[in-house]
Amino acid sequence: MIFTDYQGPFTLAINEVISNFLADLINHSTPLPTYALQIAQLSISSGGLGFYNPNTRALPDLANNYITSRRHVLQGIRTHRDLPLRQLDPALGELFTLESNPTSVFLQRIHSVIPNLASHACPPTTPRESCSQYFLDVLSPTSYKSRLKKKANILHLYTLYNTFYNDNPDDIHLLPSILSPTTSYPLVGMNRSINTTIVSMEQNVN
Repeated sequence: MIFTDYQGPFTLAINEVISNFLADLINHSTPLPTYALQIAQLSISSGGLGFYNPNTRALPDLANNYITSRRHVLQGIRTHRDLPLRQLDPALGELFTLESNPTSVFLQRIHSVIPNLASHACPPTTPRESCSQYFLDVLSPTSYKSRLKKKANILHLYTLYNTFYNDNPDDIHLLPSILSPTTSYPLVGMNRSINTTIVSMEQNVN
């Protein structure tokens, strides 16, 4: 399974909230088609609206929390840039290894998705056989978050094209013109400026 394919009750609920919000926003009485939600969740740079996508964020965010906690336990916590790392009790490290907790369902699940995430997060110069360990121990959060975000957007775009073609094969030629960053950026920017203006007006009234 590719990390962007994850679905669960929580991701379904979030997608339903977003879809209902968009339908109410445009006074659409029936549920929006799947491709409409996918367009809304596509990045602004690709012509979408940049809405939160729980499916592409769930596993990377889970892995990030695990990696951050694991590194703090194994390597220490930096409390100040001029001070040495503050070391924690080594016994805590056993909580993060399958060798010490072979029956842990959480560790089994997180380690089952790490190889897939690592293959997209690590730079191409990293040997494939050591990619997972490099991802866990060395790769900076900024670096792997950026690569995973770019990969997720590419995969999301592929999914959007497939969904749109399956639902509207005769209109697939229109999709590239719909996905226009030159339209998305002003639209999103205008919405943000409206919100800022409303807040400013409310503050002046108060």
